[in-house]
Amino acid sequence: MMTTGETPYILLVDDEQEIAEVFSLILESEGYRVVQAHDGADALRVLESTEGSPALILTDLMMPRMSGFELCHKLARMPDYATIPVVVVSSVADLDDLPRDGGVKVAFPKPPTMDQLLRCVETWGGAARRGAGSARTGTH
Repeated sequence: MMTTGETPYILLVDDEQEIAEVFSLILESEGYRVVQAHDGADALRVLESTEGSPALILTDLMMPRMSGFELCHKLARMPDYATIPVVVVSSVADLDDLPRDGGVKVAFPKPPTMDQLLRCVETWGGAARRGAGSARTGTH
């Protein structure tokens, strides 16, 4: 699915537009390419329609239409996406239902500190960092 020269991106999945914008601004200011989705169903649409592959999926859990729990379970069963690292940022305290065989690497409470967010993204999504001269990527 990824084409030569296409920079991987971070897929940011959150139904709260203000939070998604703040996370995007922080990540883009650090040189990451970010694509937004508004819920799990939108995330699957973005995965199918965006050129290249995400280096990381950063998702909330409580969202309309398709929750982050459902998204994580679906991704774990999709060979093209099962190995993509997933970072969960949520106000939900009980994370026992997250699939352990999928890409979920870490889950932490909302709101994360900027340091937590950036360390986590660098660890699992560092490939999404753009070159110095790249243009800013819009959102979906």
